[in-house]
Amino acid sequence: MFTAKFLGDICTGSSFVLPNFNIEKGLNRIPEKIKSKLKSDLTVGNLECPLGKNSKLPWPLKSMMMGDPTDAKILRKIGINALALNNNHILDHGSDVVRETLNSLRENNILPLGINTKLKYSPKTTVEIRNKIISIVNVCTNIGTLTPVLHNEQKIPNPSKNADINILLLHWGYEYTKWPSKKQVEMAHDLINKGYDIIIGNHTHSLQPIEKYKNKYIAYSLGDFIFPSRFSTSNTSGVITINIKNGKIDCSCVSFDKENMNVKTIKPISTDFLNRNIPQNYEMYVKMKTSAFKKYLMFQTLKNIVTNPIITAGWLIYKVNPFCYQKPTKEP
Repeated sequence: MFTAKFLGDICTGSSFVLPNFNIEKGLNRIPEKIKSKLKSDLTVGNLECPLGKNSKLPWPLKSMMMGDPTDAKILRKIGINALALNNNHILDHGSDVVRETLNSLRENNILPLGINTKLKYSPKTTVEIRNKIISIVNVCTNIGTLTPVLHNEQKIPNPSKNADINILLLHWGYEYTKWPSKKQVEMAHDLINKGYDIIIGNHTHSLQPIEKYKNKYIAYSLGDFIFPSRFSTSNTSGVITINIKNGKIDCSCVSFDKENMNVKTIKPISTDFLNRNIPQNYEMYVKMKTSAFKKYLMFQTLKNIVTNPIITAGWLIYKVNPFCYQKPTKEP
């Protein structure tokens, strides 16, 4: 039997909201019941920050959204053996830090996904585990509040006909929302119809529904697994376990709350239930959720002006002039 586990966004560096954040503090907010059961044949997270030392950003921004290379060893120790890198933050600190990230992951036997050794867009990775061919595709879309940095228009390749299982990792969606858009649902269904077996979404910093569609599974967003934020939607994350035996896919899902450390079983929902609950005026729904986060951010800004004035000033300059972002590289 082949077993895979999928986790939410992982950022082991600090942020403007939590300037003293690190991987140890992030792990302390995950229940032991979750951490002790992460090991599997394939345990995949979305690495939302590079791991390095040689940032091109000036102090005090060097540690912002950037973890330490030694974090890879810790992530491997808890069971993670593959990380998706194709997202909107991987190039925040420059290409040298991405190279450091790739080296750290490989040194700790963690499979990097979505980027090749030349730091170019490389969506498809194929591995053999337990005599099964596993195809993993990692794509960062332009759906939602993000811009792909590796390549402007990342086309999703067709699933592999020779693979025993086709996994699609999508960086997509609208931040802080608890429901996907109808466009995302239609797109996910189309991808399942084309042959993908499992679709795992990330980026929204919120746990969204897990849908069972034609006996396949779509997790629209798993929320933040480790992340330097305490905004309400970031406090709940999901973990999906997939078991495949004799060609049949079974799925079990749990969520955990980082504030009260509760762990709950969550059931995949039907397509009908999903469609009935997606907000009718989705654009207004997104604006409402974004407005709530902006209020939270404003409160943190006023608080940090007093407690961390230098970091606050650096962050404000960074937001006005995001000089760290590099131009997308052309697809090889």
